[in-house]
Amino acid sequence: MAPGGDRGARVTSTIAFGAGGVVDAGLTVTDAVTLGGRATGPIELRIEGDGGFARQVRIAGRVGTGLLLRYRVLLDPTAGQMVIAPNPESPPPPLKSTSGLLLGYDRARLRVLHVMAGGPAARAGWKADELICAVDGQPIAPTSGSTIDVRWGTDKPGRVVRLSLCDGTERTLTLANFY
Repeated sequence: MAPGGDRGARVTSTIAFGAGGVVDAGLTVTDAVTLGGRATGPIELRIEGDGGFARQVRIAGRVGTGLLLRYRVLLDPTAGQMVIAPNPESPPPPLKSTSGLLLGYDRARLRVLHVMAGGPAARAGWKADELICAVDGQPIAPTSGSTIDVRWGTDKPGRVVRLSLCDGTERTLTLANFY
């Protein structure tokens, strides 16, 4: 990303878990990144706070291995060049939240770990640590592959999801693009 940042970017919030605990960061999707002179297309970019890269660039961020897996890179230090080509076996781009909820599985429940700034969940008043026991009337349960199906949180904008909280209340959440 060029110094000065991506001025039209829509930014939300996210969290990451590291050795030092939970880290709050900004999150945006940008197409302003080039790699080896080649446009990368849309990528997620985690925006750092003060310190780290932010001292050198107004909007600074970390790009994960998801971007780098989309390309084959050959560094030739002797010739002073980098050769880059799209990787035909690259994984699909990461899913983008349309709910604004970052969730964790907690004993047959979904625990809200973070409510993304500016998203549908934030506008609807969701808070961290709320517990969801059912989605669209279906209890939270591992699938046959021992994973939890949370694809609804990245579904098409406009879809209305019914979420039953473990305290017996029910809320709806209308999915939307927000970052």
